Amino acid sequence: MAATVAAVPLSFATMPVLTTLQVSMVGLLGNLYGQTISPSQAAGVVSAIGGGFVAQEL
Repeated sequence: MAATVAAVPLSFATMPVLTTLQVSMVGLLGNLYGQTISPSQAAGVVSAIGGGFVAQEL
């Protein structure tokens, strides 16, 4: 699903969808290993992903 969304050439249009998918994937992996993610850690993950999108645009 993420590959289909990323195929759209407008990266800022796909950013919310991809960010949601990536954050949910991190959460699922955390649950798989018995870890919980605090709100501050979740904010760090979102900012890192957002920074990656900004870096791609520059």
